[in-house]
This record gives sequence, C-alpha cells and structure tokens, in this order.
Amino acid sequence: MDSALTILSQVVMMFVLIAVGFVCYRIGMFTNRANKQISNFVLTIVTAALILDTYQTDSNPKLIANLGICFVLSVLVLFLGVIVSLVLKWKGKNHDTIATERFGTIYPNSAYMGIPLLLATVGETGVFYASAFFIAFNLMTWTQGVSLLTGKMDKKLILTAITSPAIISIIIGLPMFLFQIKFPAPVASAVSSLAGLMTPLSMVVSGVFIAQTNLIKAFTSIRVYIVSFLKLILIPAIVLMILTILPLDYEVKLTMLILSAAPCATGTMLFASRFGGDIETASSVFTVSTILCIITIPALIMVSQLLW
Repeated sequence: MDSALTILSQVVMMFVLIAVGFVCYRIGMFTNRANKQISNFVLTIVTAALILDTYQTDSNPKLIANLGICFVLSVLVLFLGVIVSLVLKWKGKNHDTIATERFGTIYPNSAYMGIPLLLATVGETGVFYASAFFIAFNLMTWTQGVSLLTGKMDKKLILTAITSPAIISIIIGLPMFLFQIKFPAPVASAVSSLAGLMTPLSMVVSGVFIAQTNLIKAFTSIRVYIVSFLKLILIPAIVLMILTILPLDYEVKLTMLILSAAPCATGTMLFASRFGGDIETASSVFTVSTILCIITIPALIMVSQLLW
C-alpha cells in the first residue's frame, strides 16, 4: 500500500510539472525549437548522467545478477508488446497509422515517466536495474521500431542504437561499477546535479508536447483508447501475473512493473516524425496514455502489493 501511495503522490507531482510545461507553451514562453533542444538535452546529457550516477554505487554479486535478470525480462516485455500490438491490425486501414499505434503500444516512456517513478519508489537501485531495460529499448527501437514504421530494415541503424548516449553511459559506467572506480568528488557532484534534472525537465517537456496536441480529437478517438488500454492495462497486467509467479527480489519486480506500465514513449512522436509515421496519431496516443496513467499506474501498484 505504501508503494501505491508513494506512486500516486509522485504521479500527481509530475502532472503539476506537466501542467507547467503545458501553460508555458500556450502563453508563448516555450517554442517548438526550444522544446526539442531541451528534449535532446534530457535524452542525452541528463539520462547519461543519471545512469552514471547510479553506477557509482557499491558493487555486490546480487546487484549484478539482478541486472542480468532485468535485461532478460526487458527483452521479454518488449516482445510481449510486439505480440499484443498485432491486435491493432484488426480493421486497420492506413499503414502509417497502424505502425505508429503499434510503436506506441510496444515502447513505454521508460525515461520520462519510468525513471522519476523508480526514483520515488525503488530509489537509485531501480534506475540501476532500469539501465538493462535501456539497452533492450534502444536496440529494439532502432531496429524493430524503425522497421515497423518504414517497412524495411536498415542494418546501419544498429550502429545508431549502440552509440546512443544511454548505451555509451552504460558502457562507461558498468566497468566503473564492477571495478569500483569512483569519480572525483567535484565530478561526482556535477554528475549528480545533472541527474537531478531528470524529473522536472522531462515532465515540463512532456507538458509542452501535450500542449501541441489536438486534445478534442485525441480524446474522441476510439483507437487511441484501444492503444491506451493495451499499453496501460493489458501489457502490464500480463507482466504482473508473470512476475507474481517468479521468485525474484521485490525491487526487480517493482522496477519491471513500473517500466512496463509507463505510457507511450515520447519517441513515438520523434520516430514517427523522422521515419514517416502518423505524427497526429503519435501525439494523440502519447497525450491520452500519459494523462490516463495517473489512474492506471497507482492502481497496478496497489494490486501488486496485494499479490506480492
């Protein structure tokens, strides 16, 4: 129950920050260009700093073993999304729209929504475990995700996936964790300060994205609600049932449940724009799923408290 209340409190706080971004854009304080620049800053510098900061913890065999378990579970969760998203092909007509809907169903907002919630519940250990999810997420978005939107596979994009800032920070941070190499105090302080920007900046950016959405059209689309149901309820419910029967540490279970329950990724809009998807649909599923998760995530955590 405590975790559910913590999640609810954190989600409400995050939505206050989202509202700030929404209002700032509507009154002209933010421009599209500024928001893209801040978004890139969060996805590159801030995310990398957060990962490096979590890898500065003391090493122990249990953490290493759980990190490997989380990677396997992350791959399974994403492939579960691939399978569940096939439902959207039913009565679908436009390839770009269906592909964008499926992308939103498969890939959760693990950075913008997942990390702040993990920090509030599991702490830095949750972010440490989530770094395994980032590896699977980046590899799949730049391969399966792009292939889904374009209809073809570009092997060159695999290089893009493994050279993303999140992956590079893991490549740097993991050996430092294993061999207990610590940053000098001033560097560690700077990295920690950058990591602290994750929650406020990511939520403000999300608010700006929502402010650019046609809210009436988004909330009156049946297919948007179908995507939201698959992403926010069906997939995490299946994950919850699987985690319930597995003899895993509570922190591992909660980390994977929160990541799987996160709304449609911000990348749904970014990838749709870059690779020919349906941008309007991407914006709609992102907005509606993000707003609805204020109800679904605390509810799922509450159910998990009863089962675990």
